[in-house]
Amino acid sequence: MRDLGYTCFEPQDQFREYYYTDRWFNIFAITNVIGTHKGWYCNVTEPAQLGRDYIRQVDLLLDVWVSPAGEPLVLDEDEFAIAAVTALTERQQIGARQGLQMLLQMVEARQEVFSSLAHR
Repeated sequence: MRDLGYTCFEPQDQFREYYYTDRWFNIFAITNVIGTHKGWYCNVTEPAQLGRDYIRQVDLLLDVWVSPAGEPLVLDEDEFAIAAVTALTERQQIGARQGLQMLLQMVEARQEVFSSLAHR
């Protein structure tokens, strides 16, 4: 078991993964062993490169946890800020910020994988 404070990941948790070739993030919908939805873990990344037997992405360090109630928690902003100065290209920085905003807008609007959330 791994307790992250905002959720616990357990060995038998199941992840349904969503990758996009035209978006700067991926989304993992997480359920426990009996099928109870635990939330969504979202990685801000470069758009996915999909091959026959691989998925390649460059992780841009920003992450978002979305609770089952639809409350987003942006993670690792400090790591992103350091990388923006030391390692990330301008293209990656712009893409990451746009990807984060798009992701947060999807959560707020209850779009696509977040459509099961009740509207507030």
